[in-house]
Amino acid sequence: MSHDKLVAYIRRGVHKGFSTDYLRDTLVKNGHDPKAVEHAIAHATGGPQKEAARQRLKVILGALSIIAVVLLAVLILSYSNQQKEIQLLSSQVQLTQEAARLYMDELDRLEEEISSRESIIQQRLRDLRAQDDSAQFQDLLTEVESLHKAIQEERDETRDALWELFNQIIERRANEGPEPLLVISPERDE
Repeated sequence: MSHDKLVAYIRRGVHKGFSTDYLRDTLVKNGHDPKAVEHAIAHATGGPQKEAARQRLKVILGALSIIAVVLLAVLILSYSNQQKEIQLLSSQVQLTQEAARLYMDELDRLEEEISSRESIIQQRLRDLRAQDDSAQFQDLLTEVESLHKAIQEERDETRDALWELFNQIIERRANEGPEPLLVISPERDE
């Protein structure tokens, strides 16, 4: 059998699923020169370079598959972590809003209480002025007025301190999150 016929026979055999070892053994048993058979097999299959290239391709495809699986796992974990962070930030925002509402309610209550006490004090001062004009009363009245003024100043300082504390809490929570929630400034009674 000529070289071309050997190559064609080997190609057909490989195409039908026979291994090159089986084809080699069969051809050598049937009297073909082992060197000519080896040469024909190398020619039919593309030789050792083609086989090496196939092996490299398999290794590369295996490595790419592993990399793809790892990247997919990283993406899934990253997405899962982002969802957890979003839920955590959402709960922090809700807690901050609730705390802000509670502070605002407390500030409103304190403001009403202070206003009520202030009007009672002013009414008593008017009543005292109407009852007696003596020097001793004037001294007492001056003392009460200075106390009233001190109470107002203390109230303003307390309100400012509460607002500052409130804004610090909001600022701290905002620094933990993606964006500032709100900043509130006090409205003063002048």
